Amino acid sequence: MSVVAERERIQPLQCESTANVLVEPASRRIIGFDLARAFAILAMMVDHCAQVLGPSMPTGWGGKLLEFIDGRASAVFVVLAGVGVTLLARRQTPAQIRGVLLRRGAFLLAMGFINQAVWPGDVLRLFGVTMMAAGCLVTLRSSTLLAVAVGIVLAFPGLMLVMDYDAHWDWTTMQYEGLWTPTGTIRNLFFNGFRPVIPWAGLLVFGMWLGRIDTTRASMRHRMLLWGAGLVAGVETVSRVGMALWMKHPHGYSPETIDTICATGSMPPLPVFILTVVGTAMTVIALSLMAASRWPKARLTTALAYTGQMALTWYLFHIAVGALWIWRRGWHSAGTVAHGILFGILFYALLVVLSDVWKRRFKYGPLEWLLRNVSN
Repeated sequence: MSVVAERERIQPLQCESTANVLVEPASRRIIGFDLARAFAILAMMVDHCAQVLGPSMPTGWGGKLLEFIDGRASAVFVVLAGVGVTLLARRQTPAQIRGVLLRRGAFLLAMGFINQAVWPGDVLRLFGVTMMAAGCLVTLRSSTLLAVAVGIVLAFPGLMLVMDYDAHWDWTTMQYEGLWTPTGTIRNLFFNGFRPVIPWAGLLVFGMWLGRIDTTRASMRHRMLLWGAGLVAGVETVSRVGMALWMKHPHGYSPETIDTICATGSMPPLPVFILTVVGTAMTVIALSLMAASRWPKARLTTALAYTGQMALTWYLFHIAVGALWIWRRGWHSAGTVAHGILFGILFYALLVVLSDVWKRRFKYGPLEWLLRNVSN
């Protein structure tokens, strides 16, 4: 099949007239994706505030909750970035989209290095590198995109066999030695940072494939939900059962090694983790599309969609203002996980109100406007 035929085959249906998915007529923007970003922002706020306000090594229900949330909000953002690449490619030629993504990626990479100085868990560098490369993938067939995503994910355990994942890390303080050296920067960015390009770029490529699915059909949204929820439940069950059985019969493997291979934690991001966050992203996106279809005119739907549309602004804002304010107040690690969760929810509610006010006066958020002007 030719590239032109493939692009015609994956063109979206006229959503406004054929389905119940809420779409802005002027931009053909699918509001369900914005809702998914809004829910990811909520999870990110709760996770980050609990990390900053709560104890450094939380235990009990708080520790289990943060362990489960860890990485999932970022995964939703990365998958949605891939969806956005596909939607953008439908409106531009391959040459145009490569230029846009190259400039956009370079901008995000630069912003990410600035953010890295404040927040070690920065994800903008990941977006930057992956978007610059994504321009070369937009014309690939859907099956090839999936193969590329799988290849990137499987490349990570291969790298672990030849490289030391623990190198440069002090796990007691979560400090990375030599981060700002050329070797340390590249190693942290691509292999053993908080959100390394390999394998996280596989999630963005998967999102590019997901963006080609006809989500205007209710049956497809329900199928996405079932696949997503089933993947999360299945992987989490196999992980826990497999770990318990292996611990009883370790065959010479240490408990630490078994836990690393079987656990669904984000560090190291082995395939078992990638599978569970792929399922999480599919579940969140499907539920968000359903919510936009069920309550398209609700004020809350609009306010949350506005919040999702300002994801870049709020991502940097909550770090530059929220996290630093907590540090200056001397509240770092001074509370409990519950305090952090409550603070995160209240902070998020404030951002929803601010988003609603801002977007009723301006078309784009501040950093979204800057990103568009830099990349277009």
